[in-house]
Amino acid sequence: MPTKPVLSEQEKYQLKQDLEHLCERYWINNGYKKTSIRALCQEAKISIGTFYTLYPTKEMLFFNVLNKIQKRLSECFLECIEENKSKAGFARALQAMLVEYLDKPFLYDTTSEDFRLFKSKLTPKMIHQLEFDNFHLFRRGIVLAGLRLKKEENFAFSVYNTLFSSIKAKETISSSYNYLPVLNFMITEMTNILFD
Repeated sequence: MPTKPVLSEQEKYQLKQDLEHLCERYWINNGYKKTSIRALCQEAKISIGTFYTLYPTKEMLFFNVLNKIQKRLSECFLECIEENKSKAGFARALQAMLVEYLDKPFLYDTTSEDFRLFKSKLTPKMIHQLEFDNFHLFRRGIVLAGLRLKKEENFAFSVYNTLFSSIKAKETISSSYNYLPVLNFMITEMTNILFD
């Protein structure tokens, strides 16, 4: 009986990169629920069995993708602040992050049925990691920019979360005025209010 070829570590790494890239695109276009392992495997030209040698579950693939996106956003956020360590630099970094969020609904619409379904499949440790990473990034940005809060840290973090969650209403807001300048204005004003 012929044996199946064993994937090298380099092949596994490349397949994971390909699958994560495809998964991000499918997640943006179709959502978590409508993204099937079969469709990802067909496009990646691998068997479903090969998929499960790389990821134990669909959720682990999505979790890895979300972590990669968050890491990319974190690097962009901190680089932006590094270029201008000030309130203005902090606000500009948030505005740059906002642009990235706009085409990835699963980053801001965490109350959607689709995201809740994904989240329900995660372990408490995974959920905690996602939430902690966001708060930790906020704290690192404040320190890097050399800012001092006028309000409690959790309050300030919640203010920015509220601003970002308003992305869900972008269609309504855009009916009367371009959404992006409105949110950019709110970020700038909130930054001036929340920091010395």
